Amino acid sequence: MAKSTEADIQLIADHYKKMHPRWNLKPGERRKIIAFLLIGYTAEQICDAATGMHLSSHHMGKNDRGEVYIGFDYIFREHNFDKFCKLAEDAGEAKEVERRKLKEDVAKRRRDERDRLSAIKRKENGHDIRKEVAKAMRSSPGQ
Repeated sequence: MAKSTEADIQLIADHYKKMHPRWNLKPGERRKIIAFLLIGYTAEQICDAATGMHLSSHHMGKNDRGEVYIGFDYIFREHNFDKFCKLAEDAGEAKEVERRKLKEDVAKRRRDERDRLSAIKRKENGHDIRKEVAKAMRSSPGQ
């Protein structure tokens, strides 16, 4: 077997083991990974499917039986795989939107703080922008 396939299998196993520390890769599970890699799925997509399974409220026990369905085999069921990938992708997009919003909020706070400090410096140097604006308004023609 190619080294890249072995590396992919290890990447997937390590990813799943982060969520289930007592789990160990079994021969049947290994064959499923290889089959999905041969079909054309990437190791990253398989990892996303594992993550997506854990994002599925149904598989995490919010179902009519209250059962948790997060065994390794559930990832590779044809009707689940793409759905799990989509759940992980959507969660990643939501995280990216949240990250961008947080970054914008931080930038705005920095600008506000810079403007506040600048106003304090101007006031300390004898410049009061409010007085200057009021003076300009009084002296503008047409009023």
